[in-house]
Amino acid sequence: MPAALTCLYNDVAINVEDAVSLKDANANLANDAFSCVECGQAVRPHRTGGNAGAHFEHLERNPYCSLSHKNTLSSQEIAQTSGAESDWTSSELRAAIEAYVDMQRKDRNGQAFVKKHYYADLHKRFGRTEKSFEYRMQNISYVLSIMGREWLPGLKPAKNVGTAVAVQIETLIHEVEGKNAPAVISFELRTREELKRKTDQQPNGNPSPKASTASITQYQRDPYVKAWVLKHTKGICECCGHAAPFNGSDGLPFLEVHHVHHLSDQGPDTTSNTVALCPNCHREVHYGVNAPRLVERLYETVVRLQK
Repeated sequence: MPAALTCLYNDVAINVEDAVSLKDANANLANDAFSCVECGQAVRPHRTGGNAGAHFEHLERNPYCSLSHKNTLSSQEIAQTSGAESDWTSSELRAAIEAYVDMQRKDRNGQAFVKKHYYADLHKRFGRTEKSFEYRMQNISYVLSIMGREWLPGLKPAKNVGTAVAVQIETLIHEVEGKNAPAVISFELRTREELKRKTDQQPNGNPSPKASTASITQYQRDPYVKAWVLKHTKGICECCGHAAPFNGSDGLPFLEVHHVHHLSDQGPDTTSNTVALCPNCHREVHYGVNAPRLVERLYETVVRLQK
């Protein structure tokens, strides 16, 4: 396996010796400051104690990157996923999403299932390797995480997916679930790409943004459930345990009521599925990297919650 001797730092290619010098000079440098030139995942400059020269190591192994250590896939398998995203047909993506959604449904209902059986079935239908479908489902998890949705435990979000494919995944998720929801992936991924660019130029923006009208899926909520939860918590966030950060214009402590099992994922609108959260915790439960852990903590600490 070839060793990675260059990486991207602020979108500029640098060699490993320069990266080591940067890291030695700046102890506060973020762990993900350097990214792989092939797959874009975070890497670190590494000097070995043996005969091998300095090189970059992935922080998390990527079996689809030829520069990642302990690669377990063949070159053909790698090409099927990372190097040829455009080769994925709409039928393959839809089938992967249908399988993913079915596993989510079983997981929420406490039904036993084996992920590998789903991968094997998709392999038989379309010919791609089981690993290819497994990794594609990690891409689905990433898209769901950006949408603020729950993702399937054991399929940690993998972000190295092209914008065009991510948009297609979002569209197919809505189609498979039979919902009309705002499209957010294109905007969010373009924002993330811009964040990586080293530029101080202030954009002109759009002084007269156009409005668009679209039908969306909405859920009828019970105001008595929301009121009960807010009264019961007495202005204290049920996640971090801190008081509401401010009072609203009505003079009441400002907390947001969150459905732990999302309504969009067929969760019930009941007091046994809702908690009162401060805005920070609410956003983290939707979009944070530790969202699954926070949800488990809520189930452990809020006695009225039922899975």
